[in-house]
Amino acid sequence: MRIGSELKFCKNLPSTNNYAAVMLKNSVVADGTVIYTNFQSAGRGQSGNSWESENGKNLLISIILYPSMIEPADQFLISMAVSLGITGFLDRHINGSTIKWPNDIYVKSDKIAGILIENTLIGNTIENSVAGIGLNINQTSFMSNAPNPVSLSELTTPWQESD
Repeated sequence: MRIGSELKFCKNLPSTNNYAAVMLKNSVVADGTVIYTNFQSAGRGQSGNSWESENGKNLLISIILYPSMIEPADQFLISMAVSLGITGFLDRHINGSTIKWPNDIYVKSDKIAGILIENTLIGNTIENSVAGIGLNINQTSFMSNAPNPVSLSELTTPWQESD
């Protein structure tokens, strides 16, 4: 498996996870395929929550995985891998990212990312997983009632060219 083995860009989508589910239903999709968009009109989070994102400001992706080596009872390992990947990325740019298990990434008391993993189980096998990630990159104004949202740009000092 290689994440990003195939990339599918759609300018606008209701939800990258929903789009991935339709792809899986209608065709053979390569392991590691990434669906990404500039805007989600109905981005979803855990427990039916929505994910707010300003057009063109954030990372909105879903990754299609076939984790056949993971037993359904151990599906939390997928969440662990995705969460650790996000914090590993963030740690290259800022200090203090933490995981609020199972699906939130925080910097101090502010939420910077959310994860929604949807697994399709057949018998005692995970047929496929869709790992949706919303990572706030450049959004600075948040309208929803989500508690304490923050973006990477709010946490970093922009690079300035010296004279």
